[in-house]
Amino acid sequence: MFRRKAEKRSSFRPFPLREETGCLLNPYRGFYAICRMYADSLILEEKNIPVTQYIPPREHTLVLLEVNLQRFRAGDLSGAALENIGAALEHFASLNVAVILRFTYDWDGQGALNEPLSLSIILQHMGQLSPLMLHYGPQIYILQGLFIGSWGEMHNTRYTSQSHLITLAEQLAACSSPHTYIAVRCPNQWRTIFRCYSPLSFSDVRRSAMQARFCLFNDAIMGSETDMGTYGSLSRSESTSYTDKLNRYDEVLFQTQL
Repeated sequence: MFRRKAEKRSSFRPFPLREETGCLLNPYRGFYAICRMYADSLILEEKNIPVTQYIPPREHTLVLLEVNLQRFRAGDLSGAALENIGAALEHFASLNVAVILRFTYDWDGQGALNEPLSLSIILQHMGQLSPLMLHYGPQIYILQGLFIGSWGEMHNTRYTSQSHLITLAEQLAACSSPHTYIAVRCPNQWRTIFRCYSPLSFSDVRRSAMQARFCLFNDAIMGSETDMGTYGSLSRSESTSYTDKLNRYDEVLFQTQL
């Protein structure tokens, strides 16, 4: 029986192919528009129109939405601010455009000056934003940063200690959808939060739901030899602390595993 089947010859049939030069609207394809708004205003800074009137280029399936909370650095977010942020997220959801979401207190390169004087205020802001981050979880592709530092990039901030980073990371993880990834700026910050030199292996990702959600974003690729301070000079064998920035070679190995 097997022999008789094997004797049947297969014939080659060419499949007609057609070159496609149009835009392939694959989700999360990488190109994105940048939108910046203060929480107490619906107006996009560079575009000077309400965010609810902005239509990203057709070929973009992502948008980077930066929300500046600086005007609330001394206290709670207002109801109007939360409505504005909700309106922006709803707008992009209606367009089926996924959101890279970054909350920050600074657009001037003076993070330590512009962010809240108390960590408790940042934690409170995360809590206030939690209903929105949970509701729009399926639309949020990734959360960038932990609200701190210049441009929300986690440098030039008063909150650099291990205890600060762990507290902020745990709060943001608790306040957002368990299906949303959270990115920190540098590999050493990831290691500082999780107090380990290596990420979980693929087979162990279920062991720590929080650790499996955290990744990296690098806004300075090719900005300098160290990607503007993303990498340091120490080798892994020379490092004595999770907080150390390793050289590019060892950090690329870490990033590849992560």
